[in-house]
Amino acid sequence: MLNIDKEPRTLRTVSDFAAVPPGQLPDCLRAFKHWIQVQGVPADTPDAPVEFVWVPPAAPAAPAGEALTPLTDIARLGLRPGALQQFRRMNIFALEDFSTVSPPEMGRLVSVGSTTVTRIRDMLRSVGLDFRADDEARTRTRPRPAARPKEPASCGDETSLVGLRLKPQTLGKLTLHGLRTVGELRELTPAQLAALLSMRRRQEVFRLLRAQGLNLRAQPTELELWRHGLVPVCDLARPPDEASVLSLQPWFGAVPTRAALDAGIATVGQLQALAAAGAMPPGVRGIGPSTWSRIRKFLLAKDAARSASVP
Repeated sequence: MLNIDKEPRTLRTVSDFAAVPPGQLPDCLRAFKHWIQVQGVPADTPDAPVEFVWVPPAAPAAPAGEALTPLTDIARLGLRPGALQQFRRMNIFALEDFSTVSPPEMGRLVSVGSTTVTRIRDMLRSVGLDFRADDEARTRTRPRPAARPKEPASCGDETSLVGLRLKPQTLGKLTLHGLRTVGELRELTPAQLAALLSMRRRQEVFRLLRAQGLNLRAQPTELELWRHGLVPVCDLARPPDEASVLSLQPWFGAVPTRAALDAGIATVGQLQALAAAGAMPPGVRGIGPSTWSRIRKFLLAKDAARSASVP
């Protein structure tokens, strides 16, 4: 779980706000905006110094005394059985899987009220994630960056963020956090970007970086990029045969892929060979008939596409 100071903070200057940990800053700014709306600005002395005291919200309690992680099974989050059944039907098996749905989608579910949605959002934010920012269908086909005309790489680390052609709102949020150049942006980790921006905006940032042939300095994997909401599932490259079976998490969730690994199926290629054989491997706990059917369909479609490309 994120180790973030929970002591009250007295904020008087921009430097005080800059000292707030990145994971807390969005909540801090929202609270400050509300405080201004309630407190108002004195008409007689509008430039008088202000003193805003902010108490960071308590992090959600870890289930059964354990620290929350993106891979925490939803059965250990203290949610109602009726809600758990609906989430599993949506292929949500671990905490990180909630980042693929939006709050409106959650609100339309039976047995899932606003309190549950808020609680899940708090747990997501405690591990650097959040719900999807929009209410678009998860199956919507989006153009892949590789399919777009490539622009000449004209941005370097010294280039101003304006050179990335970000939307004004996105540019404003980044500059609010003191970022001025492409190089400073590239120094951020996926988790830090997730703490600063909504999912829609962080995907915009990373898409434009890739269009310039750039990446974050930490060179995150595709799985890390997806886990922190920088790349949607539909834009992920399917993992090669030699990749770990855990790299299939974006498509099937943490529980089935971990179950396959625990059963001795280490790579995507090994799982694909079993899928081609047809029968679900015996002794694998955590992969039901429905999930196995989806795995076979996904892997065999990949195999068919590969065969079709061979002359």
